[in-house]
Amino acid sequence: MTRQHFEHPHNQLSDREPFDFDGRGIFGNFDSDDQLVIYLVIDLETEIIEDCRWQVIGMKTAIAGASVLSEMVKGMALSKALEMSVYHLIKKLGGFPDGQIQVITNIIKTLKLAVNNFYEENGLAHKTSDDFALKICKCMDVSDQQIETAVKEGAHTFEQVQEVTKCSTGCGTCAEKVQALIETYL
Repeated sequence: MTRQHFEHPHNQLSDREPFDFDGRGIFGNFDSDDQLVIYLVIDLETEIIEDCRWQVIGMKTAIAGASVLSEMVKGMALSKALEMSVYHLIKKLGGFPDGQIQVITNIIKTLKLAVNNFYEENGLAHKTSDDFALKICKCMDVSDQQIETAVKEGAHTFEQVQEVTKCSTGCGTCAEKVQALIETYL
C-alpha cells in the first residue's frame, strides 16, 4: 500500500489548485523548503471531516503517509482525528521503516494542528488539543518528545537516553523504536 500511495498519491494539491478549507495545519521548516500542509473541509454543525487535501514540499518520505491519512480521515469526527496516533497510520500503511517513524509522527501532528486551527478560527479554542506527544514506552510513560529533549540535551546513546528518561527499563519492547528516534534526532 505504501508504494501505491507514493507513486499515485491521493488528494494531493498542486501549488496552483485553489481549495477552500476550514482548517489548515502546517509543519516544517520554510527556510529549508521542507514542509507539509494539511487542509480540512469540515461540516460546521457535525464537526465531521468532509475532505482532506495536502501538500508536501521537500519531504518526499511523507507522500505515502499523507496520502493514506487523507483517505482515512474523510467522514471522521474531529474528536476522533485528535485521537489519531502514529500506530493507526502505520497499521493502515501496512508498516513503515522504524528509521522513518518521525515522518509519520509529523503527519499526525500536522493533522492535529489543522483540527486545532479549525477550532480556533470558529471560537472553539476550548476543544483544541496540545497532546502531540507519541507514547514510545508505555511501561515508563515516555514520549517521543521526552526522547527528543534528552538527545538535544546530550544523551546520544541508547543507554544515555535510557538513563535520563527511564524508557525501555520495563518490558523492553520499545527498544528498537527508542533507538530509531535517537538516530533521527542526532
